[in-house]
Formats: sequence, structure tokens, C-alpha cells
Amino acid sequence: MSLGKENKPTEPLPQSHSSPMLRTTARQPMSEQEALQFIVDDFQSAIRDQNWAELGDLMDHYSHRGFHFSISEDKNHPALKKMREESVIQVLKTNSSLSDEQMNAALDLLIMGADWNATDKNGVSVLNILRRNMTNEVLTLIIDEYPNFRHLFIDRDGQLIPPKS
Repeated sequence: MSLGKENKPTEPLPQSHSSPMLRTTARQPMSEQEALQFIVDDFQSAIRDQNWAELGDLMDHYSHRGFHFSISEDKNHPALKKMREESVIQVLKTNSSLSDEQMNAALDLLIMGADWNATDKNGVSVLNILRRNMTNEVLTLIIDEYPNFRHLFIDRDGQLIPPKS
């Protein structure tokens, strides 16, 4: 018996593997309208998921790039208009009791141009919701980080302005 015959393959060897070919497809750049919708979708996703840290990161990211809800050339874009009118109410009405993170997120949205005059389904304004839920921590935050809002929460005598009934 010859060992040489036993070691020969009985079937043909497969062809050597060729390198995969990669194809790239260039995606068309987004239109400004699509980009605005993308930004709003990111904000809405963070609000819906109650991910206040992500919402804060998004606000930092876009505000440092000069993005503002009411100054944008496309401020009347439907998604941007909805964001301006509803975002703060959504943040403030997510839970039955507000956390300081939610209050901070609401204030940041207001800095970005969300509507102070927005109301919930019962007609209660953003400002009144914030006043009703004011904590010492949030008051300190307003004094330190949002001095332009101070007059909305503290009167000339240094007293908290009560919410309107």
C-alpha cells in the first residue's frame, strides 16, 4: 500500500478565497428641513425616554453651535415650531413630581427659545409650573446659572413670586 495515493484528495480543492469588494454609496446631504427634523427627533426621543442627561448633552451640543428654536431662519418649520411650543411642557409633565434635573432641562430649553407662554392641557403656563415646583436647589441654580430669569421667580424684595392660581 502506497501512502502517496491515500493523501491525495479525491475531490478538487476549492478555489482560493478572493478579497471581498467594498462598495461605498455616497449619501445625499440632508436638506435643511430634514436636518431640523433630525434635531427635533433627537430632542423628542430624549424627552420621551426621560433621559435628562442625553437631553442636556443635546442642548449643550446644539446651543454651542448657535442653534436656537426661535432665532433659526426656519423657526416656522412645523417640527421646530412644535418643539418650541411643547418641549418644556413635555419635560415638566413627564412625572407627577418634578426632579431638579427636569427643572434644569426645562430652563435650558427656555434658554434655547422654547415658549414661556406654553400651557398644558389645563391651561397652566410653563412659568406657573416652574413656580409651583421651585426648590432651593433650583432657585440657587436660577440665581447662579440663569440670572436673566431671576425676575420671573423673585420679586424686587427678594421674595419668591407665587404661582398664579
